[in-house]
Amino acid sequence: MINKIFLLAALAVSVFSAQLPINSKYEISIENGEFTVFEFPFDIKKTFKSGFLLQKSAKEIQDMKDDENQIIIDPRTNKQTTHKNEIIQIKQGKRSMTFLPKARGSFKLVIWGFKYPIMFNIKVVDTKDKKSEMEIEYYYKFLDYSTNTKKATKFETDPHEKVIVKLIRATYNKKLPSGYKSSRSASEFADNFFNYTLNFSYTGKKYTSEEWLIENTTDQKIVLYEEQFTKDNVFGVAFENNIVEAGKTTRMYIVRKSSKGDY
Repeated sequence: MINKIFLLAALAVSVFSAQLPINSKYEISIENGEFTVFEFPFDIKKTFKSGFLLQKSAKEIQDMKDDENQIIIDPRTNKQTTHKNEIIQIKQGKRSMTFLPKARGSFKLVIWGFKYPIMFNIKVVDTKDKKSEMEIEYYYKFLDYSTNTKKATKFETDPHEKVIVKLIRATYNKKLPSGYKSSRSASEFADNFFNYTLNFSYTGKKYTSEEWLIENTTDQKIVLYEEQFTKDNVFGVAFENNIVEAGKTTRMYIVRKSSKGDY
């Protein structure tokens, strides 16, 4: 077991994107009026987009048609130009697609460049100014995990203690180690003192690193010890802060042995 590691809040935390394994088909919702980016691990060779199916009332659709061609006057030259009001703007990069929708609805997108075509059913939704439990991501990173096995093996060739420290540091900074898979499937449980919530995990060939949120549900200050979480196949435990005031939270990092079905 490694010594307890107290992480400094001054360390930079990187932006966490939604990371998905490459499949042949996806159902994804994006936010109306906001930019959404898809990033791929291959060069995009060709794309096809279906027509946009509006989800608006008859009056909203008529208003959009009436405003379809906007006249813009350049004040410097007093010349008029006609600007087409696009329902959705799509910009294609070498390995990325950027979307800016301006109406609710849905469309289909097919992308070629991988070893098989990738098909998307994309729904444009509104989650602002209303109660919604839908979680919307704005940056999707698609990963080809079939090529990552060798990278994970290389990452894990360092001495055991060094791998544990590297994994805890990477998990704290939300930087996916090379060759690892990311998962954010929620897991929660409670005891007489704390609520425990699994935020996310990184999984490689031999090791899995997890970030947990721990909430003190008592009216007393409690000191955490790594021995409390020591069990079979747990290699290392670290706390953002091992002293948790009443009603407060801290983050815990656990490195354990990967199960056979994890990778």
